[in-house]
Amino acid sequence: MTTTIKIIGSLTSPFVRICRVVCEELSLPYKLEETPPFAKMTPEQNAALIENNPLMKVPIMVDGGQKVIDSRIIISWLLKKHKGGGDFRTDFPATADEDNIVTTLYGIMDAGVLRYIMHNSYPDIDMNSAYMGRSLERIGHGLDWLDGQQSLGKSFGVPEALLVCCLEWYKKRAIYDWQPYKNLAALHKKFENRDSLVKTRIPENV
Repeated sequence: MTTTIKIIGSLTSPFVRICRVVCEELSLPYKLEETPPFAKMTPEQNAALIENNPLMKVPIMVDGGQKVIDSRIIISWLLKKHKGGGDFRTDFPATADEDNIVTTLYGIMDAGVLRYIMHNSYPDIDMNSAYMGRSLERIGHGLDWLDGQQSLGKSFGVPEALLVCCLEWYKKRAIYDWQPYKNLAALHKKFENRDSLVKTRIPENV
């Protein structure tokens, strides 16, 4: 009997989305338990989040009796425990270079989330000074490096799925214009209509 996996998180988070994409690619039944943005959580919702993850972050996955926190660890758990089918690569990471690509993607997503939260929490903040300026540089350098990675897009696996999640979240939240990066834009066009990405896309109205 197959146990339905529970993923706790929001529809808008790229970190939550990549876990859902992997579940879709592995044909794993899962239930998304939606959480509101942190600022809009009730005391009860906040307490439930802390109970599930002391770091107060999403996603959180519950697979059978096992609770797993952090999207990168969740992805590793899913790939090791569940066998996939089709053309989704499950041998990740096959090389250190692939790990570096994913680490860079996580880094520029973290930088983007920081900028989004700070801009919305403190509208008067100078987004180009001090650490905010550093976060912008990190995104630019990261995208430039990723644009030159020839191994990206040779097949479809975690790096490619994470790239699309990142780029679409950037566009949705107006974080950074990635269209000038021709190789990344071409990869987005190549994979954007894949079923797993269509099914998990951030809704227009959120």
